[in-house]
Order: sequence, then C-alpha cells, then structure tokens
Amino acid sequence: MTWLATNQRWLEHARDRWAPRRPEPFTVRMWLSSPVAWSAHGVQLDGLLQRLVVERETCLPSDDAFAECPRDVHPEIQIPVADTTISGLPIACASWGMPAPVAAETLRWRRKRARLEVLSGRRVTFAGGPYKSTNIPVQTLTTPWLDFHLVADQKLVMDLLGDASAIGRGYSSGLGTILGMEYLTDPEERALAWRGRAMRAIPLGLDAPPLDEPVQMLTSTRAPYWAAKGQRRCAVPNLSLRGEI
Repeated sequence: MTWLATNQRWLEHARDRWAPRRPEPFTVRMWLSSPVAWSAHGVQLDGLLQRLVVERETCLPSDDAFAECPRDVHPEIQIPVADTTISGLPIACASWGMPAPVAAETLRWRRKRARLEVLSGRRVTFAGGPYKSTNIPVQTLTTPWLDFHLVADQKLVMDLLGDASAIGRGYSSGLGTILGMEYLTDPEERALAWRGRAMRAIPLGLDAPPLDEPVQMLTSTRAPYWAAKGQRRCAVPNLSLRGEI
C-alpha cells in the first residue's frame, strides 16, 4: 500500500475541516522573542499553517508523519487560506513576512560539540556522521514582529496558530520563537501585491497583478517551499533592508 493510500483518510478530513469558509483580508502580526532565519526567499506563513494542519490531524510531529513518504510525493495539505489562479497556477493569498522598520540583518551560529565524557564504545568517528562537531552560520533577521497579510478564514487561522511556538528554519534550535500574535484589519488587501510591489512570489504572466519593475527570482509558488516543486520565474518582494520595506 502506498503512503498516499495509507494517509488518505486524514488528508480528506483536513480538506473538509480546514477549507476557508469565510475568507476575508486581515493581517497576522507575529511578535518574536528571538531572531528568525532569513534569506532572499523570505518567511512564509502558509508553510507553517500546513505543518500545523498535519500535526493537528495526525497527532504526530510533521517529520514523523512524513517519515515514510517518498521524496517525490508532495500531497496538497488544505489550509484556511484562499487561493487564486495566476499563470495557470494556484497561488495562496498569503504574503511573505514583512519586518518592522527597525529590523536588522544579523548572524547566529548553530553549534554542536561532541562530548567525550558522555560517549561510550571502543571507536567513535568524529570526522563525520552524528558525532561530528559543527559550527554553522545562519543568516537571521532581528525584528520585533513580522506582518503576514492574508485572505483567509480568520477563525480557522487563529485556531491553528494557537499551536504555533516558532516559525522559519532552525526553529528547533531556538530561532523564530513566537512571543504572541495580533490580528489586524487589512483594508488595502496586501496579500498578493501592494502599491506596485509584489508581497509574495507571483508567477510572471499577463494575468499577474500590475507591478513596478519587480525583483525577479526562480522560486517555488506553493508550500511546502523546501520541496522546490513547480519552480517558476516570479516577481518577489524586495526584502533588502537598505531603504523602505
């Protein structure tokens, strides 16, 4: 039996339970108590919502739920965010995280050191494998909050985010720790574009929102973004901290 067949029941239940019933524009302001992992690909809320749906439906950590899933299988996980179609692709109406004006690019180190005093056995390899010491630099953003602009079912989003403790890569190492959340109105509907600027990855095409000289990048258009599926040339937000964000 395939992984999809084994997990079909909870996938179907998630589609019924977490589909947006009353989508409306609003903003999630996520307050952070630690720097968040940062790159040109930004931070996305729709990926976090997918993970929370998986954990709510399976009662397992998402890594455990997908432990036996083939690498080329990426099932669609229903989240309470509305979709639109651009260039023939389904696009979640969810902006990337927009930092506060006082945000600063920073650097953190993920360190792991082999502790000889707790190891046992005749031979232990330190040059590689699980016992290798590491000191890995991680680009981070130090910001009091990130704003995510959505068109979604606010009640269902609030329900899911009640389980969220951190966001972004390296959350298990203390990055992107969530201090609290606010839910604000968004009368300008900034989920996709705002004042000629892309607010998330938008495939370039005739039906894309009007944009003024957008920054372009080859990137995925659908969560989970780490899977790098369906990569397209997209307009993306200009997240450079040199100037207005």
